[in-house]
Amino acid sequence: MSTPHFRYGHGLPVRAAPIIPAPPPPPPVTGLVVDPSTYYAAILAAKPGDLIQLKDGNYGRVSFSNVVKSGPVFIQGLSTGAVFNSISFNGCTNLQWSYINTLGFDASNQYCLFGFGCDGVGFDHVSMDGGGALDADGVYFGSLNFWRECNNFTFTNSTLTRAGDQLDSLNCSNVVIGGNHFSEWSGNASFHSGVTTGHFFREHFGFCSKASPGSHTDCLQFAASYDIHRRCTDLLIEDCLYDAGNRLDAFDSQGPCFLESCDRVTVRRVASFGANFNTQSYSDCTAVDVRDCWGQSWPSATQSYGSRILVRGGSNGAFFANVEMTQVPAAYNGHPLYPGDTELNSINVVVDPSCVVIPNATGPTDRARLNAWLARPGHENVPAT
Repeated sequence: MSTPHFRYGHGLPVRAAPIIPAPPPPPPVTGLVVDPSTYYAAILAAKPGDLIQLKDGNYGRVSFSNVVKSGPVFIQGLSTGAVFNSISFNGCTNLQWSYINTLGFDASNQYCLFGFGCDGVGFDHVSMDGGGALDADGVYFGSLNFWRECNNFTFTNSTLTRAGDQLDSLNCSNVVIGGNHFSEWSGNASFHSGVTTGHFFREHFGFCSKASPGSHTDCLQFAASYDIHRRCTDLLIEDCLYDAGNRLDAFDSQGPCFLESCDRVTVRRVASFGANFNTQSYSDCTAVDVRDCWGQSWPSATQSYGSRILVRGGSNGAFFANVEMTQVPAAYNGHPLYPGDTELNSINVVVDPSCVVIPNATGPTDRARLNAWLARPGHENVPAT
């Protein structure tokens, strides 16, 4: 099955170089050492370029409102024992946090880190644990992060585990998110709606947890915002991996790159091992450029889709090259990309002959092809399993 506007052949589109937001500058080497009783006042009094270093201790729940700095102020844990239960930011600017831990949620809103209307707030080397609380269905709930209408937001080199969602944003701009490890989520590991100009890189998605009944989980998802219906634009997604590990159950996640209502998207070196729903999906998207990607699943009694890339929903303008995917069902002509239902009428979708079908893995221990793909030249920045 194919639509009249879906074709296999050459046709490299002309695309401008993707926009990559700049990361924040590095912190100074030494700074003012504080503890749970003195850190808050120190942050309020800090000047641009200052470093506040946190001693080990329980810093509880804290809120910052209208803490405005003209340049970056750095707040850094001295070792690994500075623990917060939640931190919220409202109208704050230029606060850069690193080497802290979070545990649990704020019971009032079920978030751990929350920001609204901020500019230049970021986190690096943060360890986040939702605490393992389950809802009535026995699945994780809450969100470790929710960032709304923030500009120049960064979140890098961190670990996130045991929560329904783990890193969510709404209507944010100039976003840099990368080098993070996600595990044990029940909804979306990383979900961004209405984001404009974002760089997402070296994201590693481990095994997900049990999803809510009748649903599936997602790794990295983008969509138009639900409040003002702002589309996502100018996204660069590169060097990401979903690895289901040795799990084989009904809750295998949809792989990286689940995009709806997105414009000007560049995807490079994204791999998925064990996503039995879709490896990548593009719905109502324009100007999509996907190259050097890989996906493999194994036979599962719980999913019938196989590992594939799905293009649908009136998408206009997509190019795929050097894509390797598991064999998809015969109804899709055995191609690694499925053009979508004819009534959804995606147009100008071009699949280069370099896209090929690879055999199914026999199970989660059949990792030879994944390891070979990871070892290829140019794939050094894809996070290893």
